[in-house]
Amino acid sequence: MAHFLQLIDAHNLAVISYRDSVSASEIGRVFDALLDLARAHPGLAAIADFRRCQLTFSTEELRALASQSQDAALAAGPAKWAILAADDLTFGLGRMYSAFASNQPVETRTFRDVASLAEWFGLEAAEVEEWLTAAAGKAVDDQR
Repeated sequence: MAHFLQLIDAHNLAVISYRDSVSASEIGRVFDALLDLARAHPGLAAIADFRRCQLTFSTEELRALASQSQDAALAAGPAKWAILAADDLTFGLGRMYSAFASNQPVETRTFRDVASLAEWFGLEAAEVEEWLTAAAGKAVDDQR
């Protein structure tokens, strides 16, 4: 389990990079951190990069994560959150999460490539890839 969360102040954007095996509890802890950030940064956008990890949770745990994310989404208010997936399973789980969280004020979409994701945010793809690569290099094991 490893992740890194970084705030890109200039864009009011949280960038989260995951690597290795990722459990529902680890993602839940990231939602807790996003809640704290969103309270201080209304309209907080987020990008979760799952391209370097394997997800190890069930669809029921995914449904629970969508419920858990409600507080962070309410604190963020109207904002965009994106999931970046490298494989079909992660892409499908991202789409399921979006459906489970569809009643939240945050719009969540799942992408397969940085260019499409960056376009949705109105950002330059090279800049977004630079942030994601830097975050991936800083991902540390979460032993809690």
